[in-house]
Amino acid sequence: MQGAMEGLKYAYLHPEEAIEIHLDMVREFKGSSTNRDVVKYGQGVMTAMGLVSSVERRGLGFMDPEAVKKTRESVIAYMGAANPPPAEQLAINSFVGKVTLTPAEWTSVRQSVARYVPKRT
Repeated sequence: MQGAMEGLKYAYLHPEEAIEIHLDMVREFKGSSTNRDVVKYGQGVMTAMGLVSSVERRGLGFMDPEAVKKTRESVIAYMGAANPPPAEQLAINSFVGKVTLTPAEWTSVRQSVARYVPKRT
């Protein structure tokens, strides 16, 4: 888990390099500017989704137990899931939280993905 979170931190802080790594590893995407744009957009959205205060406070990979509970309830209500495990069994935080960003790094990441963050009305 530690290695995955280090990789996530790298992608947050070095988005262009992370895109190149992705394109190199998924060779079917190589050589197409459209594919590069798809990877860039996907990475930007994924990063923007990770910009939550609980992750900033607790470290990369942290799952807010209340958010997990609400997501579980939504899956039951809108997707018809029958008898899913209790929320406290869906996500645990004991293996995450060791990889963090500095306040300056968080500011940089927010600026780099600002165009992917939905505007609140």
